[in-house]
Amino acid sequence: MDFVSGMNEQHREYLMEYFGLKEHPPPEVPPVEVPSWQNGMLFPEDLWRQFLKDCDWPAHKFGMKPKDMFTILPRHFNLIAVPLLDLDVFARDVMELSRTSDTKEEFFGHMGERQDQRRKEMMKFWHKAWTHLMLRPELLLKTWEGKHQEMRRAYEFGSFDAITRFLACHLPTEMPELPPLGNPDWEFNREDPEEDPKEDQVPSSPASMVTARTHPDSDRDTMSPVPNRKKDENIERQKEEGP
Repeated sequence: MDFVSGMNEQHREYLMEYFGLKEHPPPEVPPVEVPSWQNGMLFPEDLWRQFLKDCDWPAHKFGMKPKDMFTILPRHFNLIAVPLLDLDVFARDVMELSRTSDTKEEFFGHMGERQDQRRKEMMKFWHKAWTHLMLRPELLLKTWEGKHQEMRRAYEFGSFDAITRFLACHLPTEMPELPPLGNPDWEFNREDPEEDPKEDQVPSSPASMVTARTHPDSDRDTMSPVPNRKKDENIERQKEEGP
């Protein structure tokens, strides 16, 4: 008699559940909540005025307003689910916050705070990276050891973190402060000053992977290699055949 078969049904069910051996339908994904400071970018209420002549549609037929094309409808039909962080980076946040929380409610609360912090970190660096790249497009030609690795991470994980990090790796380590291009009202809600991040705020631990990977001199955490789940046969064949 093996160990599992000798257990009672309740213990056996518990172990099957704990180790993920029991099949379950996938859990429902809760609706993604858009933070107030990001609404201006995703659903610009004033944008419809600029494109009113080019975006004529019979809104009245559905009991709607012309601007709903840019506010109401995108919330339902113009969003796609993209991970915020690479899975291994997200796992570090989970391990850290789970050790500092005593209850599930406290743990989820800390995870929500960290999610909002990561969003702000990513959006701020996303805008900074594009500002520099638009003013200095020659930076996109930059090559470095590990560039292919960063491309693989962006392909494997498809996260906002990986894409932003790939862009940021084209920037010089020391970057001058540049005036914003346009009017990035998306960054933080100006009507709520408490939403503004402090410039001297110490990043959470583990630190933002974008900052760590872009600045080699940083004492923050660095990225682990992407799992080689899909072996590139063409590249391997070229290595074997030689130049």
